[in-house]
Amino acid sequence: YFIPGQYLVPPGSSYGGLNDRFGVGDLKTSTVALSRLSLVPDLDSAGLTHLNSESAFKAQLTTHRVPYVTKPLPFCIMTDRTYDFPPSSYGVPVTALSSHGPLNGAKCRPCTVACKGSCVAEVMGKLKREWSWTEWENEAVKLCDAHGEWEEGWEKIFDETA
Repeated sequence: YFIPGQYLVPPGSSYGGLNDRFGVGDLKTSTVALSRLSLVPDLDSAGLTHLNSESAFKAQLTTHRVPYVTKPLPFCIMTDRTYDFPPSSYGVPVTALSSHGPLNGAKCRPCTVACKGSCVAEVMGKLKREWSWTEWENEAVKLCDAHGEWEEGWEKIFDETA
């Protein structure tokens, strides 16, 4: 996966740029990738303004000629935030921690699965691909109903999954 001179980012959750939830690179590529605030003047000088985090991340790599590659990575962002379920076209799907993934930095939580199989295909098929996106076609993703607090007994679900 790791190739010197390239920065590795997971696919999905790109919001018009690159998924900025995790990345791997050598010293040179990582220095550019991790210099988010100090590179804002460079982006401004290049005429790149009004960027969200993900598009700014892609722009900083591009303007500094850092090649990047996207490959699936097995991690998720555990969240206690609440999200509508099912998510709207611009909503955020929350994956079950028990999903086989790779989840590529998707939001997740330990939960009793609310949606799997054809339900996942229906829910994910309605999401905007350039928005909050998780690869789901391989049926390795299960979804939580995250509209409320973490369910009672989440600790047991976590322990069984981890």
